[in-house]
Amino acid sequence: MSPILKGVVASQITGRLVTGAYESIATLYGTGSQTVSFTSIPATYKHLEVHVLARDTGSGTDSDGIGVQFNGDTGAYYWKQSSGSYQGNNLSVGGDTTAQTYIDAGLAIDGGQTAGWHSLNIYKIPDYTSTVKMKTLLCFAGSQQISNAGYFFQTYGMYTNGNSSAINRIDFKSLGANPTFNTTSRFMLFGIKG
Repeated sequence: MSPILKGVVASQITGRLVTGAYESIATLYGTGSQTVSFTSIPATYKHLEVHVLARDTGSGTDSDGIGVQFNGDTGAYYWKQSSGSYQGNNLSVGGDTTAQTYIDAGLAIDGGQTAGWHSLNIYKIPDYTSTVKMKTLLCFAGSQQISNAGYFFQTYGMYTNGNSSAINRIDFKSLGANPTFNTTSRFMLFGIKG
């Protein structure tokens, strides 16, 4: 692109960019433990988003689940509905019929997969500071696997004990047979002001 054309393009966007609306709050890494926790989350944003590149320390060639809890609450106040999970050419739909102690949402690729591979998970948590709404979570997750053509799904989750308080802590728990996150797993928390 010529310098003149670059200048014309840049002049068209001046004054239209929103800066500071999407900010990095913290980045954590797996430590070889089952749980990675964001604590003391500030209440200065409208929504939260978390990007997770996950790998566990198991020796399998599949993917394991990730459980999500809010505010350190381990009670049975969590529900989920998966609108679709795809493995190879197979589609399945399911959800909880009873309350759980975490939202089962997300994937951690097994340590027996190709070196360097990680599952990608994007979590969206709207209105996390509300004191009158149940807290909800939307997760998009995908994982390439040696044993099949890959796996991805989206899950809607709800935390029914959080109406009166803001979310100030998020725990991610590995649900695998060897439930520890590899040290290359990365958890990135963002705040959205919009």
